Parts: sequence; structure tokens; C-alpha cells
Amino acid sequence: MRNTFLCFGLAIVLFASCKKEPTEQPPLPPVNTGTVQTPDGMIKLSEGYLMGANAKVFVYAYQNLFVGFNTLYVAAYDSTTGKRLNEGNLFCTGVNSTLGQNPKPCAKEELTSKVDSSQLFKVSFILDKPSSDSTNWTFAISYSNSATGRNGTAVFSSTVSKTTDLRVLHLTQSTDSNEYVVAYIPPSKLKVGLNDAEFVIHKYNKDTKTYSEELNLTTVISLFMPSMGHGSPNNVNPLHTANGHYLGKSNFTMSGVWEIRLSLYKNTNLLSDQLVFNYTIAN
Repeated sequence: MRNTFLCFGLAIVLFASCKKEPTEQPPLPPVNTGTVQTPDGMIKLSEGYLMGANAKVFVYAYQNLFVGFNTLYVAAYDSTTGKRLNEGNLFCTGVNSTLGQNPKPCAKEELTSKVDSSQLFKVSFILDKPSSDSTNWTFAISYSNSATGRNGTAVFSSTVSKTTDLRVLHLTQSTDSNEYVVAYIPPSKLKVGLNDAEFVIHKYNKDTKTYSEELNLTTVISLFMPSMGHGSPNNVNPLHTANGHYLGKSNFTMSGVWEIRLSLYKNTNLLSDQLVFNYTIAN
């Protein structure tokens, strides 16, 4: 995994159309990283300085990044004193750069200004393509310290792995002419029987070239097992909970490869009934 931070401005790193010699930065007193422990159950993806904010950040996740719905956890420290920073605003943006195409930001859940009980900022992304020789994922972290009024940005690249099962679909030919991205979020342990069926749905704005959480859709779920030619009863259609997440139930009656079929409606009008995910249920 490439996890080297590149401490340039976000706009320069991601969207620059001309080259400029980098301004030399004075050396920063390092945070005593020997005292920074990776949270239990997580892995460290990267670390680096946000020069303008006089801060250092550590980026964690529960697993390496993959095609699907991913969550990053960020710990911020004062780079001079080593004191934990949990005031102010931290933002993170993910961009997919594919050879021959314009860079495109991915769908994300916005961060709030407060950290959670573990003092970690949190941001989630729908990563829709695996890394390859022609596709690179770059993440920019910006921090605005409300106490000092100082701001800074750092950028790191990371590998996004392909998954065996299909978890992300783009709806580009909906009946309302909008583009949507839909991610299936499987439970940590899918099993034969009744399971949570969670999806997150974002709509793409062609003018601003950004995604926003879709809050007002009606969804209908059904399951089908191609190898056996049958579906399953007692599925529960997902309903919106928060932040573009829809939660229902899926009933896998036996092990094997299943199709998870999702139809989307808006104001009773069918947007699409062609969304088909697949997932393998182990014995």
C-alpha cells in the first residue's frame, strides 16, 4: 500500500493544470509517535503533517480499503506539543484519478466538527473502482483549528482492492435522468437465514460534480439464487434511517451465490429495477 503523505495544497495535488516549484517548509518538531497507539482492532493506513495547521494526523481503518463502503478514522495531534486535537473541523475528500479521464470525487458522508467518544474524527466513502496501473485513489485531509485559526491540508494515496462480491453499482440511466451510486453494506458475518440488508445511496450533481446523500427514495428488495432458480420469502424492504442509509432484511434460505435485487422509486415513480448485487453465503 502506498501510504506516503504528500504535503501540498489539495487543489495543487489533485487538480493542478500547471507546475509550480514547491515552497520550502521549515522543519517541524515531530510528534512523539512512540506514544501514539493504533486503536484496538484497527490498522494504520497513513500518517503525516498538516503544515499550515501545525498538526499531525494518523489515519486508521478496520481493514485495508476495498471497493465498497469504507470508513476512515482520523486522530489529530498538535505537532509541537503532541497534545490531542479534538476541537475545530476536519474534512476529508477522496478522488479517483483514472488515466485519460478527469479526476472525480467519490461519494462520502460528511464529517461533523466533533469527534466521537474515542476522540477520532470519522468519514465514510463509497469507493467504486479498484486501484490499478491506470486508476489511483488520493485522499486529502484538511484541518481547521478553531482555537488558533490555523488551517492545513495533507494528501495521501492508498490502494483500493477489488472484492469477490459485487457491492457498488452506478445507476446512470434512471427515469429521472439523474445518476446515482448505490453501495451494499453486508453485515460483518452474513449467514444462512435472516440478515440486515443495508444500502447507502447518493445522487451525483452534474453541475457541481459532487455527490449528495439521497434521503427520500422507496426501495424494494428481492433475492434470487441463479444456480437453483428460486428466490426467498420474508425479505423486508429497506427504509431510510439517516445520511442516505436504507435498512431492511434479507432472508438467505441456503448457502451459495445469491443475487440481491434492488428497485428504486421516487414519489411512486420507478427509477430503476435493474440493480443487482451478488454475494456468496458460506456453509
